[in-house]
Amino acid sequence: MKGIDHMYISLAWGFLIMSPIIVTYPIYFVAFIVGIGIGAILPDVDGSISPYEYKSDAMRTFGIATKKAYKTTAWVFKSVKPNYNRELHTHRGILHSFPGALLCISIVIIPINLIIYFLGLWDLPILVASGGIYVGAFFHLFEDCCTWTGVRLFAPYKNVRLYGEINTCSSRREENRPQMYGKIFALLGVGCVCFFALHNLPIFASVAFIYDLSPFVLIIITTVISFFLWYIIFLYSGGKIETNS
Repeated sequence: MKGIDHMYISLAWGFLIMSPIIVTYPIYFVAFIVGIGIGAILPDVDGSISPYEYKSDAMRTFGIATKKAYKTTAWVFKSVKPNYNRELHTHRGILHSFPGALLCISIVIIPINLIIYFLGLWDLPILVASGGIYVGAFFHLFEDCCTWTGVRLFAPYKNVRLYGEINTCSSRREENRPQMYGKIFALLGVGCVCFFALHNLPIFASVAFIYDLSPFVLIIITTVISFFLWYIIFLYSGGKIETNS
C-alpha cells in the first residue's frame, strides 16, 4: 500500500480503539494518535527512499535513526539466525515482520525515552505515544497482509506469508479499497464516540452497564472489535495464508 493509505487506515484504526476515552482522557488519545501517525509508515524505511524524507526536520531525523536501526536489526538477525534469508534484507523483508519491527523500533524508542527521562521531561503521555509508534507499525503490517505481495509476519522464525489481492501500484485500474477500509474504521469510531457522548439517552438504558466498565476494559473491547473488522477486511481483500517449509 501507499504511505498515505497506511496513514489513513492506521489513524482511523487507532481512533476506533481509543474512542472510549476521547472525552475523558483527551491527552492520552492525542499522544496515542501522534504515535500511530509516526509508526504507520515506519516499516517502509526498508525501501530506497525513507517515508520520512519529505516531512519535518524532526521526522527526517527520526527517519535517519530508524534507517540505522533497521540495518542493526538485519545484522542482529544474521548473527542469531544462521539460516537468515538474505531476501529479508529488502523491502517487505525483516522490517515487515513482528520480530524485526519490534527490535528496530525498540533500538530507537528506548534511548529516546531514556534521554527524555534524564532531562526530567518524561511523563505518561510520552509512554503512550511510544506505544502508539509500535501499534502504528504493527497496523502497517496487518494492512500489507491485504496486498498481493503480502508479508511474512513471523520472519525469520516462521515462513508464513499472508497476502491478498490489493495492488495499489497497478496502473490498469484504480484501487479504492484502502480508502474504503479507512472510512469503515473511522465511521465505527465516530459511532463509538457518539455512543459514549449520548449515554444518558433512554435508548441506551439497556446497556448502561457498559459505562461502569474501566477505560482499560473498554479499550480492550474496541481493540477486539477492530481486529475482528480487520479479519473481515482481510477476507474481503482475497486474503490467503501461504506456508512454505
